[in-house]
Amino acid sequence: MISILLKGNSTEVVVSLISNLGSVVEKVGNNAINEKLIPTLTTLTSDKIWRVRLAVVEFVSTLVQHIDKEVFVAKLQDVIVNMLGDSVFAIREETTNSLITLAKKHFD
Repeated sequence: MISILLKGNSTEVVVSLISNLGSVVEKVGNNAINEKLIPTLTTLTSDKIWRVRLAVVEFVSTLVQHIDKEVFVAKLQDVIVNMLGDSVFAIREETTNSLITLAKKHFD
């Protein structure tokens, strides 16, 4: 259901949904996160709307609390690092801050 809502809706709906996914991620299993949510978020990192891309980068810190380090490295690390080259400064800045936070809090 979340994958459907994240695709093809208005920017406000998508950004709001991504911003509030934390409580959903706590309830769904790793299978749903790995098979549905991560691929959808990965796709959204190249969305034409910069606010959607920014919401994804901001959500990664929350998501990492619920997935294994290996899953992050295999499925998200390269995608997030590539966001450092985004054309929008706010996304590059948030990506930098997120990577620093991830390194300190989650990956020591």
